[in-house]
This record gives sequence, structure tokens and C-alpha cells, in this order.
Amino acid sequence: MDVTADIRPPYQGKATPSGISKLDPQISSRYIKELSKTGSVIITKNGRPCAALVPVTEDTDLEALALSQNKRFWNLIDNATAHGRQEGFVDLEDLQ
Repeated sequence: MDVTADIRPPYQGKATPSGISKLDPQISSRYIKELSKTGSVIITKNGRPCAALVPVTEDTDLEALALSQNKRFWNLIDNATAHGRQEGFVDLEDLQ
């Protein structure tokens, strides 16, 4: 099962990288330059959050970034944690 394929709704499917030139000029000139100073920028539509701009550097783990927004991934983690609490966890030393 590929848990990296879905992005949390409303976006279904994979995240699509886009060149900076395809963005609105206000976004590219104002917010992109400030991301390293301000951190994430939440974008709203009709007063409700709909997207976020986050700074990405050479140290950013893009897979972890994608998984952090993946509802199916977090459901797997929650189910595994619940199963571990119910059935008991296995110590790492027991797996060696």
C-alpha cells in the first residue's frame, strides 16, 4: 500500500510541484521571499484556511512533509497504536 499517494482533502492525489513563475505575482514576490523569516503562511478562502506555504530548504525531508498531511498515513499510525495498546507492544530488543 502506497501511503504517500494521497494528500489530505480537499486535494485528492499527489502534490504537484509548480514553478514559481506559475504563481500569482503577489505570492511570489511578497510571501515566498519572507518564508525563511516568517515561517509558514496560511492561505484562506472566504476566511477559512485552504492551503499553506511552508519553507523548504536542502534539509527538508519532503517525504515526511507529504506524510504529515496524509490522512491515510495517520489512520495507519492511529490503528497500529490502538492495536499495540490493546494487544501489547513488542520491545525492539525482542525483534533482534
